[in-house]
Amino acid sequence: MSSLDTNLKIKLIRDENSPYIQQVNQLADANSKTLGFRYDCFYLERAKNPGILVALLDNKMVGYLIWSINKRKRIARLWQLCIKPEYRGRKIAKSLNNEFLKLAYESAREIRFECKDNYGIDRMWCALGYFSIFEKPAKTKGHTLKVWSMQFISNEPSIFSLNTSESTIKCAIDAYTLHKLMKKSQHKESIEWLSSELGICVTEEIFNEIDQFYPNRKKQLWNLVNTQFSKLESEPLIFQNKYEFIKAILKQNKIEIEETDIRHIARCLASDIPYFLTEKINLLSISPLIYKNINVKIISLKEGINLQESDTDITGYQPLHLENKSIQLQTLSQFNLEKIATAVFQLYPNSNQEKLLRKLREFENNDKIESHVLYYQNEPQILFVYDISQQEQLEVPFLRVIKETSLTTTLLNFVVNHLVEIAISDNYSFLKITDPFIREPEKIILERQYFTKNIEGFEWIKPCLRDTLNSQEVINYLFQASKNHPEYKNMSQFLRSWLNSEEVLKDPLYCMDMERLLWPLKIENTNIPNFIIPIKPEYAKELFDKNLAKENLFGNQRTDLFLGLDRVYYKSSKSSLKKAPARIFWYVSKCQDNGYSDLSH
Repeated sequence: MSSLDTNLKIKLIRDENSPYIQQVNQLADANSKTLGFRYDCFYLERAKNPGILVALLDNKMVGYLIWSINKRKRIARLWQLCIKPEYRGRKIAKSLNNEFLKLAYESAREIRFECKDNYGIDRMWCALGYFSIFEKPAKTKGHTLKVWSMQFISNEPSIFSLNTSESTIKCAIDAYTLHKLMKKSQHKESIEWLSSELGICVTEEIFNEIDQFYPNRKKQLWNLVNTQFSKLESEPLIFQNKYEFIKAILKQNKIEIEETDIRHIARCLASDIPYFLTEKINLLSISPLIYKNINVKIISLKEGINLQESDTDITGYQPLHLENKSIQLQTLSQFNLEKIATAVFQLYPNSNQEKLLRKLREFENNDKIESHVLYYQNEPQILFVYDISQQEQLEVPFLRVIKETSLTTTLLNFVVNHLVEIAISDNYSFLKITDPFIREPEKIILERQYFTKNIEGFEWIKPCLRDTLNSQEVINYLFQASKNHPEYKNMSQFLRSWLNSEEVLKDPLYCMDMERLLWPLKIENTNIPNFIIPIKPEYAKELFDKNLAKENLFGNQRTDLFLGLDRVYYKSSKSSLKKAPARIFWYVSKCQDNGYSDLSH
């Protein structure tokens, strides 16, 4: 396995006069048999918008990636990914793709592209996290085009995926087991029972497994998966992180399994799926090791049935079943600092354990510092510290995971959102995360909650002004913000350029993107539609109204909804909510109203 070159740099080219454009053109021409022929104007246009990613090794261009984005459909198309032959096998394609994912995530909900099946690079696309969704005839007679996809999703628990029934487990199945069931005479009834009674689901990886191992029954299996099972998706970069983590565990224990099996388990972990159902003997044999290290349990079909019918507490492990679980924010002083420092150091080995312990003691004894631990399932999970001594900004010098579980992503999202709410309620202009040891999973979460990274440092910053202003007032606010907070200068200039455009202000899609970046600030003179929706007090309490929750003796009863950041509104088909994007203004109505239909279970 080749390692990633430490002197490799990925650069975004947004200049049609860049000297790299000619090099990209030359490399594309040299590989035209697979890439196809493109006129020079194709590369010039992509260089202007959205840009071309080039890989530089010792300042030498060794590869590139070209894409475009349909802003209306929010679909990114990958056009070309090409590496010079002598540099292939050095994970340069992976580095280019990872940078592409970060850029595409800002504007797209999905990535798609086409590739001929006879190029022999299906394994590469699978390794990069893509999955094949369908096939169609290529222009060249006798060849087939595979259409590949990757979808961006919110990874917090959603009321779409929640099931309040304690009799339903959340478990993904592989194609190997489905194929075995199909061979049996009553496979249709068995498979329908798996989906309806056991609640078995699939991940994106099942499409790759079908494509690779069952070409003769591909259409039948794809149709079965698409019609009988719900598909739980995972955030691409989080999946990649979990995939590398599991590979390292297997390598350390000298265990070899199929790449598709590793990706199956990684997608379960990234999607908060606690069980993976398979009939593969080699996977069942390593179940204890996998469960011990990543809390995903590999089970057989028989075990899945027994788990469904069992009276034990094992299903209480599932992230789905958060009801009646205690979630507390406790002060750091309530814990053994040496144990906390040791646990944190194991997840952040680049830090110094002794310095870490001294820092925790400083936090504990500083009256101007608030130090809290998120406590869940009787264990400390996340430590976060914020400085209340400054007037303009709320600074968070310390944000660390204490214990890594399948629910860590959700808990981190909750903590970051909690910090944003503190900054807003205490009238801070900005929230700044200044922890130098932020890892990739935390970075993804900060990006998802619209933080901006300082290009010249490691700080992450977000505006927290709660107000409603017109576009000119917002421009003035952003100009002043860039003066007071130089690290926000680039984002400020970008947003001001948008706000100065009448065309942008007329486009609800662009305006909604700006409001997301500036939340909770609202812009007055935009064309974003507004809808006022009634909601019953009992649902408002569970979803977003903390004051109502405090009036109730038991507070929030649905801990899963309490942790989640996404909300879903259901209305009859006669509803006038036909425009998107749009703002929704909730008002708490009397219980007799007809504004609310039901929650998804």
